[in-house]
Amino acid sequence: MTADVVGPPETTTDRVSPSIWGSMLARAAIAAVIALVIAFTPGHTLTFDLVAFGVLTLGSGVVVVLGTRRARALPGRASVITRGLLSLVVGLVAIMLAALPDARSTATLIWLVAGWAILAGGLWVLTAWQARPARVLARESVLIGPITLVLGVLVALVPPDLYQEYGGLEQVEGAMTATIQIGGLVGGYAAILAVLLAVEAFTLRGAQRRANRNDVRIQNAADEPATEVN
Repeated sequence: MTADVVGPPETTTDRVSPSIWGSMLARAAIAAVIALVIAFTPGHTLTFDLVAFGVLTLGSGVVVVLGTRRARALPGRASVITRGLLSLVVGLVAIMLAALPDARSTATLIWLVAGWAILAGGLWVLTAWQARPARVLARESVLIGPITLVLGVLVALVPPDLYQEYGGLEQVEGAMTATIQIGGLVGGYAAILAVLLAVEAFTLRGAQRRANRNDVRIQNAADEPATEVN
C-alpha cells in the first residue's frame, strides 16, 4: 500500500501573489476612512465631494496597480490594471478640479463620478468573468461590479440644480442639494466597499494558507518512501 497523496486545491488562489489580499485590505482601509469622513462631515460642498471622491479613487488606483504589478498569475490581470489606472487618473482629475473653482461645476462632479463608476463597474464585471477558475478572486468582482454600476446610475440621475428644503413636521433647517446627495451616495458606496473588500481579503488569505498547507502535505507525502503490504 502506498502513502495517500492529498489532491490539488479546488481553485487557483494558491498561485496568486499574497500581495493581492494585502491590496484588498489596503483598499478597504481607504474606503472605510472616506466613508467615516463623509458620514461625520455636515454640509457637503462641491470641493469636499471632489476631494473625498478623488482620494478614494486615487488611493484605490495606486494600491491596485502596485498590488497587481508582481501578480503575474492573477486571473483577469489586464482588466484589473486597467481599472486601477482608470481610478488613478480620475482621482487626480477630481483633486485637480477641487483646486480650480472656475473649471468645476456640480454637473462636472456628476459626470466624473458616474462615468468612473460605470466604466470601473464594467471592468469589475469583466474581471469576474475572466477570474471564474479562481472562485475566491471572482467573488470580489461579482459583488463589487454591480454595486459600482448602480452607484453610477444613481449619481447620473441626480439633478445638478437639486435644492429641496427639509422642513417637514419637525421643521428641520437646511436643504437637500446635489452635492449633499452625491456625497451621501459616495459615502454609502465607500462603506459597502470597505466591508466587502475586508471580508474578501481575509477569505483569500485563508484560502492561500490552506493551499500552502496542502502543498506541504503533498511534498511530505511525495518524500515518504512507498511501503508495500504483503
